[in-house]
Amino acid sequence: MAVTLKDVARLAGTDITSVSNTLRQSPRAAELRPETRERILEAARRLGYRRNAFAASMRTGENKTVAVISSYENLAININAHKVLSGILQEASELKYGIKIYPDRELPKRIDEILGEQIRHVICMSVEQPERLELALLCRMNQLRLAYVSEAAQDEFPAVNIDNYNIAGKVAHCLAEHGHRRIALLCPPHRYHYIVRRHDGFLAGLRECGVEPDFKLIQCVADDIMEKAAHDMFALPPAQRPTAVFAIGDGLALTLLHAAIRNGLRVPEDVSIFGFGNSEGSASAFVPLCTTEEKSMEVGKTALRLVLGMETGIAPDAEGNCLIPAELILRDSICAIHPETKSTSQRRQI
Repeated sequence: MAVTLKDVARLAGTDITSVSNTLRQSPRAAELRPETRERILEAARRLGYRRNAFAASMRTGENKTVAVISSYENLAININAHKVLSGILQEASELKYGIKIYPDRELPKRIDEILGEQIRHVICMSVEQPERLELALLCRMNQLRLAYVSEAAQDEFPAVNIDNYNIAGKVAHCLAEHGHRRIALLCPPHRYHYIVRRHDGFLAGLRECGVEPDFKLIQCVADDIMEKAAHDMFALPPAQRPTAVFAIGDGLALTLLHAAIRNGLRVPEDVSIFGFGNSEGSASAFVPLCTTEEKSMEVGKTALRLVLGMETGIAPDAEGNCLIPAELILRDSICAIHPETKSTSQRRQI
């Protein structure tokens, strides 16, 4: 038979209202003497009392659960999404919130389920714009709090992401500081906001260093011709071939590494390569790749605090984006083109 508040009150020698306020951490509990609160908590522990969160939500209209909406397919294959979700789960545990995950298909049905469970807070991990727009409309109609992870803020709803623009600019500065001037860029078509930010941030960083981008070396191409683009780049005559390349994803950086080797080039002596994302493959590549750390767990933790209306320590920009600084990770895939400047293997905070 389940232990009730009345049982706890009897053992603690107090009234049911005091027990209820203490066990649900109500502000009214502060009016009780500390020894009374401790006596109540000890009685609850001895009796094995477990608060029924669902029943409490039905009484109060508040469920301490946050809905996370994502593509199940993305969660299955994307290690970065795993890390974001881990950050959400860790922070939820610290704050004593539950998490329930919903697919980003049939969004009106998902919102009906969320409302039926008295959930009022939603985090969207979807990156596809149609789903993001539809979810914003549904949350607005139903007065739900919503925060996005990745991409950008949508209407009045904020987003949490790494600062793709600035960290890509730091990559440009790093390569220029190593003496490179013929610097190429390899990225996919600009389907997503983060791709645009990395692309634009890198070019802006080059210009800040006095390096005018050579648009013959800026390749934004589809996946099915990415390998050919990398091969063609490294097949150029030495006077036209880039001495360094930035790939806006570690997968693309590995493609560049393979293409360089097939063209008889040494990395980093003949060409330096910089990736993005710090995937497991970047560290274990034939030549360990310089890359960036996206701090995905911190993104997840910040998103949970943001949607709950708590302090995040990050001031949003004018559009409502909370941008988390990323790190450069320097390994063996870049070196200076001047012999007197040595390559380093280190990690530094940006």
